[in-house]
Amino acid sequence: RAAETGVLSVAEGRVWATLDGPHGRREGDHVLAAGAQLVVPAGRRLVIEAWPGAQPVAAQLAWRRAPRPQPGGGLRRVWGRAADALARLAGG
Repeated sequence: RAAETGVLSVAEGRVWATLDGPHGRREGDHVLAAGAQLVVPAGRRLVIEAWPGAQPVAAQLAWRRAPRPQPGGGLRRVWGRAADALARLAGG
């Protein structure tokens, strides 16, 4: 479970990443190959599995905190919506 919003990056290999809800039936599933990124909102659970038959068999992953918005106005709400939009874009 993500303690804070972060970005998962795949440096090598291919993985299947699943975010728990709220989302539609399959919107939480993402196939990520080398170079792909996935924004994981705070509080969401992420499960990562090897993609069947992927070569190389191993994957190299990186995690970093998402940039923090500056306090003020509705910026936090805008940032949350942007994070959700990026997660949907990463899923295709």
